[in-house]
Amino acid sequence: MSAVGKGDPSPLVLVVDDEPSVRATLSLCLRAAGYQTICAEDGRAAQQLIHDFNPHAIVADIFMPVQDGLGLMNWLREQKIQIPVVAISGHVRTADFDGLGMARRLGASSILEKPFPAGALAAAVDSALDAAIYA
Repeated sequence: MSAVGKGDPSPLVLVVDDEPSVRATLSLCLRAAGYQTICAEDGRAAQQLIHDFNPHAIVADIFMPVQDGLGLMNWLREQKIQIPVVAISGHVRTADFDGLGMARRLGASSILEKPFPAGALAAAVDSALDAAIYA
């Protein structure tokens, strides 16, 4: 988990992905764009960080062990926590399941299919935060 500076005005983004190298890369891209980041390895770990840090946005992988991104989005809905989510996945669809489509139906602000350009992630988070401000 990256350190969060006290009094730092830049938005805090929670990055949730089960692959350590992906978490690190996503976090680095977001920090380069001016965001603070904290990281979790699955949806269940993310729940605690949401309570502890109240992030401004979440970037969540759809397919993870323990609790996936869809489970995290359902939990957010059940808890009535309104934090914009950018859903990401490299396993977009199978013959009978469309994970990113399901994320969109659960309220994801943006969806990105891996791999995506680094700038696309920051743009998706920017858009999600803008939409949340004016909602």
